[in-house]
Amino acid sequence: MRNLIASIGLAGATLLPLVQSRAATPPLLRTPTISDAQIVLVYGDELWTVPREGGTARLLTSGPGVKSSPALSPDGKWLAFSLDFESNVDVYVMPAEGGN
Repeated sequence: MRNLIASIGLAGATLLPLVQSRAATPPLLRTPTISDAQIVLVYGDELWTVPREGGTARLLTSGPGVKSSPALSPDGKWLAFSLDFESNVDVYVMPAEGGN
């Protein structure tokens, strides 16, 4: 019985780094919103835009906090999103092409 417990403990210690590395969330592309001209999405807790036809993605936001839930206005001119900074979630609106 003691050898079985030691074997389980050794296997658990061997697998623990693998399980922990799987638990870390990679910065996946999340929650896209689409207008006639562009796509806005979250990647690495920042907002990015790319032309709807494809091309190079451009960073729209940078700074502290986790950005989420982007939503383009029906005319595609405005972008609303949530910003979680130190457990305080607020909604922000900015021009869809970037800026303050």
